[in-house]
Amino acid sequence: LNAERDKPAYIRMPEVFADRIPEKFKANKTTPVLAAMKGIYGLRESGHQWAQHLRRTLESAGLVPTRLEECVYTLRDKDPATHIRNGRILVLIAVYVDDLLICGKPENIKLVVRELVKHYELSKNERVNSFLGIDVEYTMGRDMRLSQQRAIERMMETFGIQENPRATTPLLASPILPPSEEEREESQNQVDLYRRKVGTLNWFAMATRPDLAHALSKLSRHLAAPSPTAIRNLHRTLAYLANTRHYEFVIARNNLSGCVLNGYSDASWGNNNLDPRSTSGVLLRLGQTPIFWKAQTQSLSSSSSMQAEFIAAALASDYIFYMRALLEEMGAEQEEPTLLRLDSTAAIGAVTSDTLTKATKFIAIRYHRIRDFVRDSVLKLSYVMSAENLADIFTKQQTIALFKEQLGHLALKVKE
Repeated sequence: LNAERDKPAYIRMPEVFADRIPEKFKANKTTPVLAAMKGIYGLRESGHQWAQHLRRTLESAGLVPTRLEECVYTLRDKDPATHIRNGRILVLIAVYVDDLLICGKPENIKLVVRELVKHYELSKNERVNSFLGIDVEYTMGRDMRLSQQRAIERMMETFGIQENPRATTPLLASPILPPSEEEREESQNQVDLYRRKVGTLNWFAMATRPDLAHALSKLSRHLAAPSPTAIRNLHRTLAYLANTRHYEFVIARNNLSGCVLNGYSDASWGNNNLDPRSTSGVLLRLGQTPIFWKAQTQSLSSSSSMQAEFIAAALASDYIFYMRALLEEMGAEQEEPTLLRLDSTAAIGAVTSDTLTKATKFIAIRYHRIRDFVRDSVLKLSYVMSAENLADIFTKQQTIALFKEQLGHLALKVKE
């Protein structure tokens, strides 16, 4: 991580080196400074300098960063005639600071590793079994099972979380109410701890636990002043996570179905107890495997459920547009329009209509880009019954039976 600097940075000598101060400085009662010739922790430019150093190293091995994600690198095959690397993708590398996840055939991975060891000392050079706190297991059918059980158990120890058999869903049935003025003042002592716990939940929800997305969306609305009901629901979510720490996120090879991107969107109109805004839910999949999920409070209030569904579909369309472009750079170009399923025929009609109606003309103009995606055959909308809408779990509280049924659609299974 200590990349070479373009110019030195001068820093005061730390007190731990006081016994190493030369005598001439002690005589003058002056404090020497140090010239940092390499990036070190605490300097503003250190992260950028390391990223640039790693980029130069990877580019020297023939890898180039994708345009949409500079932390994702690709190595393509050379054109026999021009010797330009514009052929099929041989290696993919995902970078998180100094952790590299290298994907490809073993012989191609060895070529990249051979170049990396010239510049860095690699701690591991083997099949990945853990990455950023996510444990990876492989089955005989070459499926991957991702688990964060060890990380959850560390969280339980840190916050003193205990299992609760009654916590069968992430949230309590009662709504989360805003705090009264008296409760708002009392809650200030718990704000930091509340935020730490919600931040920890956010990591799990983003990585392998889509079943936490709706609860996290609700809890995040109370970061400034958590009410007693918000704190009780937070404890419920943590207990639920402790109960289900053995869940695994399964990536099955036969569920990828040729890497065809598809999605679901849903909205819960006016279900916010703090203000009249609705909640959007988005789920994107490759084949039948979820790759992206989101529960988000809409940025403006809607006057009807159709408008709320329209805005949710527009949010999904933005992520679909981005994901299609990224998949193309990663060698999985989508040849057909991406199918987006939603449970509102009114919203589908409003998107596909050639004219603006009274119901749609008041929707913010930025959301109307979805109409261009449909016209340009980037997106195709399809109706799905509410009971079969897989994004429904991200917008509203579910019954215990329905919640457990939808876990299978989110690739979550009990560890065997």
